[in-house]
Amino acid sequence: MLLTNTENSYGLIAKLFHWIMSIIVIVMLIVGVLMDNFLELPLKWQLYGIHEATGIVVLSLVIIRLLWKFYNANVLLPEDMPNWQKKPLILIYIAFNVINADKWLSNHYFIKPSY
Repeated sequence: MLLTNTENSYGLIAKLFHWIMSIIVIVMLIVGVLMDNFLELPLKWQLYGIHEATGIVVLSLVIIRLLWKFYNANVLLPEDMPNWQKKPLILIYIAFNVINADKWLSNHYFIKPSY
């Protein structure tokens, strides 16, 4: 398996970025739900710390992944893929990155939750 991308397939590094970030996002979702449902304050603050730390890791990985994507070959979508499948794919990709940046900015530059 190649480390870098080709026009037809993703390389090992891109696949590792994808799966590591997927696992971290799933963990963040679980921790976020637990954090929201626990009323015991010490545990809630510990979960908040874990959630915030993993968010910073995801943001760092997104930045590194975007740099990797910029300097690496782009994998082309299959030519036979219909446009109705291509457009949502691009929108979801953009939304994922915008949501991550928005959450980080709102937590560091705007009103913080009062719990």
